[in-house]
Amino acid sequence: MTMTSNTEISLKNFFIYHVSFGQTEGHEEEKVLYFHPRGTKMDIQMKEVGLSEAIVKFTETFSSDLCDTLQTQKTKKFFFKPEENIWIIMTVNLPTCLVGKEKLDGIEYLPNEVQNPVFLAVLRQAYLAAKLFLGPFQRLIDKENGSPDLLKKKLDFFFTKYLLTLNLKKCDIIDLFQGVQFLPLDKPTFLHAHCFVNLVEANFPVVQYSVLLFNEQLVWSGLPAEDAQVVYRYLVNSLLPCHSNSSPDGKRSTAKSNRFVTGPENLTDINITFSNKVPRVFLSHVPHPGFFNLVVYRIHETTLSLLIPGNETVRLDFYRRLDSFLYKRLEKIDCELNEYKEQPSSSGPSNASDTLDQDIRFVYFNSMNLATKSILDKKRDPGGQTIPKELLRLLVDVQQHQKWLAESGDLSNETMVKTISDHWVVGKMSNNRQFYIAVERKRANLIEINDEVRKLCDQQLKSIFFHV
Repeated sequence: MTMTSNTEISLKNFFIYHVSFGQTEGHEEEKVLYFHPRGTKMDIQMKEVGLSEAIVKFTETFSSDLCDTLQTQKTKKFFFKPEENIWIIMTVNLPTCLVGKEKLDGIEYLPNEVQNPVFLAVLRQAYLAAKLFLGPFQRLIDKENGSPDLLKKKLDFFFTKYLLTLNLKKCDIIDLFQGVQFLPLDKPTFLHAHCFVNLVEANFPVVQYSVLLFNEQLVWSGLPAEDAQVVYRYLVNSLLPCHSNSSPDGKRSTAKSNRFVTGPENLTDINITFSNKVPRVFLSHVPHPGFFNLVVYRIHETTLSLLIPGNETVRLDFYRRLDSFLYKRLEKIDCELNEYKEQPSSSGPSNASDTLDQDIRFVYFNSMNLATKSILDKKRDPGGQTIPKELLRLLVDVQQHQKWLAESGDLSNETMVKTISDHWVVGKMSNNRQFYIAVERKRANLIEINDEVRKLCDQQLKSIFFHV
């Protein structure tokens, strides 16, 4: 029997509904806050919402745990309840393959290729991305005296663009963690960067929080980890790439009127007294949750993001003073960070892959600060191969097993798995840290793999103790 690839995973629908709306007969459509694809007939929308509500209520009779996944022959439906009475549902079409030499032999659906933890994380991240700009959904409804109309417009505007960025067929363990890439620095370099941020905040008291990036890696953040994660992903996945693409040669100019990624386009026009060209983001885990103006300033590879309370008016004079203060200082920090990155002894990620064997990949996650470090799907030489899909799926399976062990009380554990294709996957968990290694090396035995894992831990995680 031969199997030929036929279709990849794809998004069937994505919708949001509010349980409390549409309670009277003939007004059921009021439940729907957003539905993708656009143009879907209302009777189909109501059928999907009604089915989802029925499934949730049915499962509640058997367990106090919320229903999060429903699998059918051709689809998987994922459920997420981010706020009271609000549900977000994502349905994906399962990938398929042809079974047999002839097309008429049949189509086999492959549910195991759609791993529930990964896509539940993707669904949760979609909500967090929307919440970053809209704030809590119920908060917006309450602000409009119970009317969902404004929320519907904002959800439509946001998700119509956001869903286009989802690449479901490439989702893996990295999407499960949704972590932050930190830039490893020595103490003097980190101290200089930290002192620079403190100096900015001292000279501009209106700035409440700061985030410093170098080459899309986090150097410093004054935000709680959960807020830092969402802001970081917005910066590196959306704002900075779009800004680079709009700049000549894809590089950010340091011309005086062009260093602000968000803010005024011109600092010299005397007729301009105020600029509101700044995104407002909602921070959920700070002492006083609310909207903040996000001012982003960039020189070469270094980006400084400043968060200013939303009730503060950011005038053009502020941008002028900020530019005058930051220009030379941030350029100096950029040079220092770049020099450190280029040092042969640097432990930064630019050198991490160079010292690894080509058949070893890894991902590290720290659940305390949401830090990730990974070399999974990178081709580290011109002829390098991407990691096989079955190994990526096995990494998730091992991670879920480790998680189950931790929830059962075994907080420090290690799992080693050998595949039928003679590859190895190793998972280590300790001190709220997780480390997963994939070794594509045939005819290796347990002792050899254990030695490789030990060397990898010594090399990549020098200051982290795994007592397993």
